[in-house]
Parts: sequence; structure tokens; C-alpha cells
Amino acid sequence: MCGRLIAGEESWSEHFDRHRAFLDEMNITEMDPDAPAAALGFNVKPTQSVNIAINGKTGLRATTARWWFVPHYFNGTPKDWSYTTFNARIEKANDTRTFKQAWQTGRCVLPVRGYYEWQKLGKEKQPWVIAPQGNAPMFFLAGLWEKMQDGTATCAILTRAPDPALASIHNRMPVMLRESEITPWMANASSDDVVKSTLGDGWAGRFDAHKVRRFGMKDDGDSLIEPFDPDLEAPRLI
Repeated sequence: MCGRLIAGEESWSEHFDRHRAFLDEMNITEMDPDAPAAALGFNVKPTQSVNIAINGKTGLRATTARWWFVPHYFNGTPKDWSYTTFNARIEKANDTRTFKQAWQTGRCVLPVRGYYEWQKLGKEKQPWVIAPQGNAPMFFLAGLWEKMQDGTATCAILTRAPDPALASIHNRMPVMLRESEITPWMANASSDDVVKSTLGDGWAGRFDAHKVRRFGMKDDGDSLIEPFDPDLEAPRLI
């Protein structure tokens, strides 16, 4: 957790063209024209490039990063990094060597349409699509980013204990930010204890979650997020 994102089909440039008022409200005022293209679609995976917003000169700057954090001090390629760091636990990220510097100077947010979680049901796993309730074209996850020695930007998504509304699905969830939480998070405006205990509380109890069909690593398309009721599934003929 969180291991799959729903990015949708719009690049940062298209977001800027179509959702300018929304992004201005989020204080995203700059765009990095040289950033590698982000992976789009409905099944974005760790190690792929994702859209992020970082602190810029006049507000937040839209850019991209490889979704699997590698710290600045690591002397190797991204594939040489052997730790599972596409997520970071908010409770202890600032206390670990891997994420400590990024916690102070490398905060970011990731725009997404939703994410997948897998609920354990005996030996089976049922995938769910989860997103906060609202009419906005995207919402934002809290993350950490850093540049490797070769200039490659990498990032991780912060996770926290689940909201009670989602606890039956999984014991962790990404830190989902309301608009009012973005600026304080990016500005490092609150104490670490406050951030660890309250960041992401703005969406408490306000989530849309539904089951979807199981899908494979290479599957994509908006059919992946269509609601699915396994109790209504017709029995298969042998």
C-alpha cells in the first residue's frame, strides 16, 4: 500500500490548459518544461514516472519524478537501490536516514484521480478503487521527493493509519490532502508531531470506495475503475 495509482489521461500541460482556475487555487503556478513525461492511465505502477508538484519560486512547480524513492546520498542507479521505498510511513519518515532530508526540504504533492487497494478475503484479494468525495478533476497525495546524484528525481507517497471508513479494506492508506492542507504541508509550517498525527484528517469519513474486477499488471483503461459486485457475478460454466 499504496501500490497502484489512477492518473487519468491528462498530462500536466493538459491540466494547465483545462483546469487553470483549480490549479491556481492550489497555488500551482509554474510548470517544468524539461521534466520527463509521466505515465498516464488507470494502472500506474511503482518505478514509473508520475506527476508531482514541488516548491517553486512563486508557488508550486509542476514536474515529474520516478515513483520509487532513492535518497540523494545513494551512489548508484535507481535499479541498484534494493529497498522498498515507493511508500513512506508518516509516523517515522523524518526519523529514518532514507527520508530525513526530504522530510525537511523535499516535500511534494501528487495529483491523482484515485488509487487501488486490495482487501484480503481468505486466500483471495478484492481490489477497490478509493478517492475522496468531491467534484474536483483531481486530488492530491502528500509525498517526499529528492534528486539522485545523477539528477534523477524520485518520490515516495506518504501513508498513515486508515480512516475508520476504510479500515475494513486495508490497515494503511495514502495521506490524502484537502486544499487547505497543501500549503502548510509544503511550507513545513507545523511541528512534526502535529503533521504525523493530523495530516490528511481533512477528508475524514468522506470517501468514495467501490469494488472493481481483478486486473493484471499490463491492463489499463477506464474499464478498470468500473464498479463490480462479485455477488451478482454470473457463475462460470465448466
